[in-house]
Amino acid sequence: MLRDDIDEVWAFDSIQHGDSALLNEGNLGSLFAWSDLARDVLCFLQHYLPQETCTPLPVYLERMPAEIVHTRGKDGMTGRTVIALGQSVGGCALTLAARAVPTLFNTLILIDPLIVPSEL
Repeated sequence: MLRDDIDEVWAFDSIQHGDSALLNEGNLGSLFAWSDLARDVLCFLQHYLPQETCTPLPVYLERMPAEIVHTRGKDGMTGRTVIALGQSVGGCALTLAARAVPTLFNTLILIDPLIVPSEL
């Protein structure tokens, strides 16, 4: 079924999963913080997500100017609806990202998120 209500889909690998693990193999230790993926999502949304939807999706993304980054952090995305979908650790990472900068997200869809109290 063809949909006309979704402009783009962006997918993330965590640094130690999938092809990203192969690319980062020589640079990773055995431990990582889940907050690293949240940081990476925030970095992408604030610093690299193009101002307008793109077709086709670009291979190389230009860094956004500082004033756009500041506005995104304060007021959210202009002209974009960001619906984030995360499963397991991805759901936890999106929750951490949305907790840090809630203005960036319109909706979170979490599937089996691994969210535990901080004292654990």
